[in-house]
Order: sequence, then C-alpha cells, then structure tokens
Amino acid sequence: MTRNRGKRIRKPAQSQVLGRDAGNGHLEFRLEAFSPDGSEGHLPEGTRLEDLPTKFCAAPECKNGKDLKKCSRCKSAMYCSSACQKRDWPNHKAQCLLNVTQAASFGGFDNEPPLQRHLRHFTARFEGSLTCAAIVALGICHDFANAGRKALVIALTPRAHEHPGARFLVRSVTVMTMTQLETFMHILEPAGGAATLAQHQLERAKIRERHSGAKDFTAALLYATGGEGEGMAMRFKPICVDRAMAASPAFRDETLDWETTLRIQVERDMPARAT
Repeated sequence: MTRNRGKRIRKPAQSQVLGRDAGNGHLEFRLEAFSPDGSEGHLPEGTRLEDLPTKFCAAPECKNGKDLKKCSRCKSAMYCSSACQKRDWPNHKAQCLLNVTQAASFGGFDNEPPLQRHLRHFTARFEGSLTCAAIVALGICHDFANAGRKALVIALTPRAHEHPGARFLVRSVTVMTMTQLETFMHILEPAGGAATLAQHQLERAKIRERHSGAKDFTAALLYATGGEGEGMAMRFKPICVDRAMAASPAFRDETLDWETTLRIQVERDMPARAT
C-alpha cells in the first residue's frame, strides 16, 4: 500500500515510486499482493504480479483462479466447476438471493443498465482492493468487531476504459457507522435499502457461526452518477474479512495510506491480488 510518512522506505520487488516528493520523503506505491490467510504475500519465483488472478473460485478451500464461470442466477459468484458450485450452494444461497433481489430493482439482469453492469464488474474486479482498504479504513485490523460497526461508502466517476470492470475512478471515500449507512441508503434507495441491510445482518450471523467467529462480512456501498439519461447506479457489496488476515502486521503499519492506494489501484487498473 502507499506509505506517506516522511522517511525513505526500501522499495520491495514489483514497485514503482510516484512522481511526488514530500520534503525529504516520498510516496511509494506497491502493486499490492496479499495472502488471505494472514501470512505475508510473496510472489512465486518468476511470476509477475499482473499475471495473478483478481478472482478465485468462491467454493471454500478452492484456490483455482482459472476458467471461472459466473453463477447464472446472481452473475456475481464465480466457480471453476459445477462440483464446486454445488458444494458451495448452502453458503451462497442467501447471498445469491440478495444479488437477485438487487437486480430486480431494475427489472433483472436482462434489463441491467450499462452503468449498473459496469458497477457490478467493478466490484468483482477490485474485490481484493476493497478488502484491503476496508480492513485498514474501518479499523478491522485493530478490532475485528469493527467489521459490523462501520462501512465504506465510495462515490465513483465513470470513465472510458477497455475493461468493463475498470470504467470508474474514485471520487470520494467516506467511513460511516452502520446507523449512518442505513440513513444514507434510505435516501438513495427508499424502497430496498432496509431489506438489503437486514439480509446483510443475517449473512453476518451465518458466516460467524459457520466459522466460529473467524470470518465476518463488512459493508461497502458504491454508487456512481452517469451522464445525461444514465441516472445513478448503486451497489451494496458485502466484503468477507478473515480474522487472521486482518491481524497481519502489514495492515497495522501506521504509514499505510489506504485511500491513496485504493485511488491509484483503480486509476491505473491495478487491482490487489491474492498470492
């Protein structure tokens, strides 16, 4: 992640320094690699970071990131095989319903507006970046219970890009309490905001029980306003956080600038990748 303390930091492999000097120091941006189990992320010998997948099979314990296919119902979860999808169905069922319910607000995926579709692709492509940002921004790295107390609200600006998941820039990022988020969602989506958050709390209870408190869902809300006639698109994104990963010393480094890191990753289409 970007570091902003006024001292020189040794550059790790796969890094590039931003053209900005702050006194005797500098900002450094690392193409972020992380390990979901909390250990330090390392690239395999001879592997370039950009060669790593941005998404893995949604089935528990499956590490495959190749030849993934989307769930035909929710167009969100991705699986490497029908066997993995069947095995994960008990875990995915409720979340699948939530995604389908959100899609119903604009008449289903067949009628999905372009701005909404790009937002769905964006949250999938930058899931790792959103996870890393949330862990630091919401203080989950210091107190895991913050996963259920706070949320990220990200305003995006559309842009032209060849990849459908990279057609936004970050305009602003706000940390809200869940009470503030509930009020904000009611303003943006009076009809469905409360139901979405209620389902989110049910999913939190299930995943905590299933993993004995080792995993939880935190919340992110992303929205964008398009050009004339496009209106606004909004997507509620539950972010799965792991207690061991959140406790990694890398996330507790006081020099981390999570917001600048997120902005740069999005601007340069360099999503965080798991190793």
